[in-house]
This record gives sequence, C-alpha cells and structure tokens, in this order.
Amino acid sequence: WRMYSALKDGGHLDDDGNLSLARDLLARWRAAAQRPQQRVGAKWILPGRAPLDRLRGALAEHRKQAEQPSACLGLFAACDALGVGHVRGAPIHIYVRRLDPLLLERLGLAIAPDDQQPDLLLQIARWPESLFRAAVDIDGVPAADVLQCWLDVSGEQARGAEQAAFIWRRVLGPVIANGEPEP
Repeated sequence: WRMYSALKDGGHLDDDGNLSLARDLLARWRAAAQRPQQRVGAKWILPGRAPLDRLRGALAEHRKQAEQPSACLGLFAACDALGVGHVRGAPIHIYVRRLDPLLLERLGLAIAPDDQQPDLLLQIARWPESLFRAAVDIDGVPAADVLQCWLDVSGEQARGAEQAAFIWRRVLGPVIANGEPEP
C-alpha cells in the first residue's frame, strides 16, 4: 500500500491504476541506485578451468541447501545468464547478503589479498530483500532480475552504459515505456 500510495502521489499511476510516466520513474530509480556499493575481491580456493561454470554450479548447490537465498549472479554475469548479455570480458560479480566465511567456503572462494588480482567480485547487496526475492532461477542458478541488472550496469564505467542501453532496447523499453528511448 505504501508503494502504491507513493506512486500515486508522485503522479506515476493514472486514474485506472496503470503505470504512467515510466521513463521519469525509472530515471529517478536509476539515480537513487547509483550510489557506490561495497565490493570485495575474491579468489578461488582451488584454481581451475571454466570459472563461470564452477560458480554457477556452486550457486545452484548453495541454492538447494539454503532456506533463504544469500548469493546470486549479478551485473554482467546475470545479464549473460538472462540472455541479454552484450558486453564480453567484464569481471564476474556475485551479490551476497554479507561477507559470510561459511558462504564463501561453500562457493569455493576466499577473500583475495589486496596485492592480488581477484578472480571475481563480491558485491554486498544494498537492499538484499528486494534483490534476492526478485532473483530469477535459471537452470537452478540464481541471478539478479533484468531490472536490477539494468539499474546496476548503467553505473559501471566498463561499458555499463552500453549494456544498459541494450537491456532497455530489448526488454524494458518495449515492455515498460512503450518503446520510448532510455531515460
């Protein structure tokens, strides 16, 4: 009810309760989401091949064992899993609720020393309930949803704007904003 009331008060719902001024609403949402989030580099405990496949397997196994999701693919890795990936070579990100040593061990990871290049980045979820409740299950692997991906990659310096524009053109623009250009 609070969300409905806030949307209505902000002029983002028409008289029939349909979303209006979607571009404005999403531009505001994206601006609010651009604050830096805590990231920590991680390394594989046992190095090996196919790091993304290993990570997907570990996340799927963790998802089976955990009552509540506490880790999922994020940013460019989630875009790839969702089928809207456009940028190649970006660092692998996973969202976590918090830096939990037991979770890292289950995933086969350890915090990377400051003087070493990390294998992937752990991003502590700013709004974990929102992020993990909306996470999409892709072949047993949890991934951030497409809206979360759009919000997060748009602030990334390494081709994030390009990835966000791709998501907007392919998914969000046609569905949410009647094909209007990205806000």
